[in-house]
Amino acid sequence: MCIVSYVSYTFLLNGAPKGFLRPTRGIRQSDPLSSYLFLLCVEGLSFMLKKAEMKKKLTGVKVSRGSPIISHILFADDTLIFYKASKEEGTTIMHILEGYERALGQHVNIDKCSVSFEKRTSESQRKIVIKATKMKEVADQRKYLGLPSQIGRTKKEVFRYIRLRIEERTKGWKGKLLSQAGKKVLLKSIASTIT
Repeated sequence: MCIVSYVSYTFLLNGAPKGFLRPTRGIRQSDPLSSYLFLLCVEGLSFMLKKAEMKKKLTGVKVSRGSPIISHILFADDTLIFYKASKEEGTTIMHILEGYERALGQHVNIDKCSVSFEKRTSESQRKIVIKATKMKEVADQRKYLGLPSQIGRTKKEVFRYIRLRIEERTKGWKGKLLSQAGKKVLLKSIASTIT
């Protein structure tokens, strides 16, 4: 990232580039280039996590018996890292994040990071991981981007709140006055706004 230290903008006037402007604060967050730079940076982090997994320094998780091991998921500007609740793996994560910071010149804000544990994780193991990572524990992370982050065996109970919110918003509808297609469009529009 040290290579991309500043940006300049050139203006197209009547189809020809004229002059340039150099912002004082670097690349704007909404700049079309910033998302590509972020992807390049995250690709480095992803590589470091995969390398640690191959060296058996990170365990990752399996969703089912035949599924591949998942060590991390990258979504938008969030990274979810899955590992065994141990001092060794917590320390490995911190070393990877420090290496990421050094290599790319980006700062990982530990105050915005958190750990979440499986129910069966003992209190002593939780304390060990929290101490190794210096991250706060999120005891019950119910929602992520408006959706349940953990779905157990009782899917009916987990998604009940969505059904209730849709029912609440459709109470005043005159169902007999709408065609099947009209009902479908209204339901989709309501469901898409529920978070």
